[in-house]
Amino acid sequence: MSSSRGRQRGYTLAVPAERITVRDILEVTEGADFFHRCMFRRRCGDEPTCFLHGIGAAIRTDLEARLKSLILADLARGEDLQGAVR
Repeated sequence: MSSSRGRQRGYTLAVPAERITVRDILEVTEGADFFHRCMFRRRCGDEPTCFLHGIGAAIRTDLEARLKSLILADLARGEDLQGAVR
């Protein structure tokens, strides 16, 4: 994203909206480790560390896959996204 000053100020995307996923946006705004964090620890590795590890990892994997399928351009057009959320 880039910004400009002046009378015609505003923001523009650095790449086409068709190439930006919601997952990409979360990675930029929340950090590269967003999909590897645990609610109880800063970073959750592959080793089970608590009784919720397995289900938490499965939920994060599913969420990441679904968010990869949500394209910014589709959201902007208001398209039906039911397939991505089922």
